[in-house]
Amino acid sequence: MRISSVSVSTKNMQKSIEFFKILGFKFEENKSQEQHVENIHIDSDTKLMIDTEDMLKSILGYEPKPSNCSTFAILYDTVADLDTVSNNIKNLALKL
Repeated sequence: MRISSVSVSTKNMQKSIEFFKILGFKFEENKSQEQHVENIHIDSDTKLMIDTEDMLKSILGYEPKPSNCSTFAILYDTVADLDTVSNNIKNLALKL
């Protein structure tokens, strides 16, 4: 058994795509207006799916509510790679 996909919801697709690009995920261009976006998964079998809250509301019948805890881990090849990503996030004033 393995996890095939991880899904996150967003109010702002463009900002979500930008954030996950910083982490190293790759996406097709010009997808910021889409309701559902998936990463291009070349080196991994795991798919990251980003869905807008509006799309999820249309499927669920109610507005999605943030969970109190949601986590996943990303394995980088080197500590230097991790440091680069962490510094990029800090430079954008995002919380780690």
